[in-house]
Amino acid sequence: MNTAASTRRSLSADDGVCLLMMIFVACVAAVTSSFTSVSIVCPQRQLHARRLVPPRSSAESPAPKISVKDLGLTMDDVMQSFPEDMLQEVVTSGYESTSRVPGNTDQGAAWTESAETVAVTLTVPGLRGQPAASLSIEATATTLTLTAWGRAIWSCVLRGAIDPNTASMSAEDGVAMLPILKFSARKAGARRWGGFIKAIGEDSLL
Repeated sequence: MNTAASTRRSLSADDGVCLLMMIFVACVAAVTSSFTSVSIVCPQRQLHARRLVPPRSSAESPAPKISVKDLGLTMDDVMQSFPEDMLQEVVTSGYESTSRVPGNTDQGAAWTESAETVAVTLTVPGLRGQPAASLSIEATATTLTLTAWGRAIWSCVLRGAIDPNTASMSAEDGVAMLPILKFSARKAGARRWGGFIKAIGEDSLL
């Protein structure tokens, strides 16, 4: 009896979906540069991929190949369409700079994105020493503005549109007098952003 065929017949429908998810996660982790981690929940297990090093440049050696021979899959399995609800479970996250200075990678914006929502935790270095009670976040459909004592001091253009009516924010005092601001909202559409900040506002003082 063909071993691969026997293995395939023993896979349940849920196992097949999980295997397809596993391949998807591995491929995303290998080639995508706009995230640090991806998680997918399936009936049997949670699959997780994390990028711990910067993506390779074109001048470096190519990424290593991913072998799936031990999964007992054929090309017919791989070419099947992903279940429509599978990508709804994908949560991506990463870091972006809050500075307009070229080359400054302060990673002050830690973002997460699901199919329906986006969220960001901001630790802007220029806010060090400001009490959390003096800070606030104002949002429009495509912009975010930080205020201190009622004065706009930092802003950004979002990578997509949100529903401002669903927005929530909080501010708290952090370590070494660096305040922590958290913001979340529902997206105004199903398109994936792949990040949070499109551009830093030109009126930003920080």
